[in-house]
Amino acid sequence: MRFCAVMKLGGSDDIRQMEQAVVCAMQTISEQSTVEDVARTALAWAVELTGSLCGLLAFTHDGALRCVVELNAETGRVVLRTTTSLVDVAPQPAALIERVLRSRCEEIVETGHFDLESGGGNTEPGSAGAGRGTAVGLPILCRGQLSGVLYLEIDSRDIETPALLDVNSGLHSLPVHLASGLALARLIAAQTAIVSAHLAERAALLERLAERQQQLEAADARGQAASQELDDIAHWVAHDLRTPLTSVMGFTQILLADWAELPASEIDSLLGTIDQSSMKMAQILDELLVIVRLRKGGVERTALDMEEIVAQAQLRLANAIRRCEGRIETAASWPAAAGYRPWIEAVWSTLIRSGLDHGGRPPSLTLGATEQGDGLIGFWLRDNGPGLSDDTRAQLFAPLQYSGGTHNQGHGFGFALARQIVEALGGELSIESVPGQGNTYYFTLPAVEPTGYRVSFPGSR
Repeated sequence: MRFCAVMKLGGSDDIRQMEQAVVCAMQTISEQSTVEDVARTALAWAVELTGSLCGLLAFTHDGALRCVVELNAETGRVVLRTTTSLVDVAPQPAALIERVLRSRCEEIVETGHFDLESGGGNTEPGSAGAGRGTAVGLPILCRGQLSGVLYLEIDSRDIETPALLDVNSGLHSLPVHLASGLALARLIAAQTAIVSAHLAERAALLERLAERQQQLEAADARGQAASQELDDIAHWVAHDLRTPLTSVMGFTQILLADWAELPASEIDSLLGTIDQSSMKMAQILDELLVIVRLRKGGVERTALDMEEIVAQAQLRLANAIRRCEGRIETAASWPAAAGYRPWIEAVWSTLIRSGLDHGGRPPSLTLGATEQGDGLIGFWLRDNGPGLSDDTRAQLFAPLQYSGGTHNQGHGFGFALARQIVEALGGELSIESVPGQGNTYYFTLPAVEPTGYRVSFPGSR
């Protein structure tokens, strides 16, 4: 039973039934879980209880239309549009909704006297409500925020009403039929505003929770990756230190026990092995210090004396160069680049060591630099080897990994570390290889700046 019909009857049973219907409407609206469902349910109750000929409910989000629901009481047809404009809505309700959206105030006009000059438009002949009722536009407000407009065409054909009704003068100035319908429409609009605001807050909360969940999962993944990295580093240090340390300890014991009886040539050989193993341990410890500093992040880049750095890298590898009878030719002068000296020395050591391993026999290495003109300086090392395959180059840059406690041999960890160093300092590192023409190891660094400055990089802590 419609509310307006109830008001005409006025019986106690009818009033009680009306009250129950209102409570049911409020409860049903509050039970909806989406804005679209709230719109459909609220509009259905508003049209039913006010005896409206038709109705629309437009929801907005951040000042723009989100969806529009239309209901024709005579046909029972319900249309839901997810739209950002009122272009598909009939002129009169569209104009009245626009006015309410702008003014944020209630508007009531008789459908047959809608003012075209003030932004409205008469309902087209033959459309629902044409000249047969009073159009009501109610803003849906909650905590001062406008979330939509409820539009109703209440049947007032048997009631004499002015063309433009003054809603500010109070319900007592309106015909009873319209006053009762408007009062109930206000209840529906208020409940709709509360429920839609609650849904919006819940959606925002769920979005924040989802973002936080993603952040926590990402942090957990980073933590697991960091833990795995620490395990890999610990295995790497333990594995790679064990061999040279065993050599140093074993050969030292031989020398201490049998020094007087050993020929000079064997003593020199043992001392050479001890020296080589000691250099290997020093290299491992240097790389470990670089890893620690990389993880900590933030170093001061200063102008590099590249000639001195290259000389120190060769000195660190003097025994390896001597054993393979390697020849190294360096540039007569070096452009000034910015970086962190200990790290760049480690990079050159990695490149020279790889050039000795993958170059010709004997290896011949050429080191130089080129000013690129884009704020970067390119440094390179060329060898005379047969060239590296694509798979070998990929393996060189593969990070250290363990499978069942087995260590992947080679220089992979050194190149992975060298690439991290260069990228942390604002450059890039790569290897180019031409079959039969050798390899070119290439890395870039920023050109030197007038003063030193601090640089950090993603992942630094």
